[in-house]
Amino acid sequence: MGTSNVFDLSGRHLAFFLKILDLGGITEASHNLGVDLAEGGRMLNLLRRPLGDELFVRVGRGVTPTEYAMEIVPRVREHLATLESLPASLEFDIAEDTSCITIAANVTELLDEVILIRNAIKAAAPMSRVRFLELGSRDSIEPMLDCGDVDMVITVRAPEYATTLNGCAFASDKHVVFYDPACRGGAFEPPMIIPNHNTQPWTSGRAAKARSTKRWPRNRSIARWRSA
Repeated sequence: MGTSNVFDLSGRHLAFFLKILDLGGITEASHNLGVDLAEGGRMLNLLRRPLGDELFVRVGRGVTPTEYAMEIVPRVREHLATLESLPASLEFDIAEDTSCITIAANVTELLDEVILIRNAIKAAAPMSRVRFLELGSRDSIEPMLDCGDVDMVITVRAPEYATTLNGCAFASDKHVVFYDPACRGGAFEPPMIIPNHNTQPWTSGRAAKARSTKRWPRNRSIARWRSA
């Protein structure tokens, strides 16, 4: 890896790298950051020289990351988070914090967790204000964090998120099966457990004569996200 121009890199270059990765194209990443394609090309070349790798290769109309590019993604995200935290004061007393903490979540879906979070924040920072906004679609996560509308997002975990987001697991529920042999009839046949995000029960073996009125709780994993 080259090091001659590594100090020419800025947070903007690192953010551009992640945008190319997320959007799958240099043109799309350039438009997203508000620069023309020529400037986007210069930024990519400035990344390539000191890192000693192509980072992205053209495939069809888009680009795909190299093995090295995928390897450095966690470190790039960590460096961006460090840069964003530099303006923060080194002296901070949470008990005296009077700021407003804004959290986006699907409140109806996560009502129990929202209440616990609100109570925990007020216990640690009694002078602060806590505000919850409705998240809606998961596609709203990155825009809401980017524009500063919210400080964090709490949502049921999705298969994947943008690489510009940094998250951690907050809580999870175990998958539970309610089984009543009387509703099936005959000898006991173990149900087949199929992980899913629906509330309708799944069964295996011969058809059930009746359905239980109990519903399965969702198999949920909740993640808290902040802008990286």
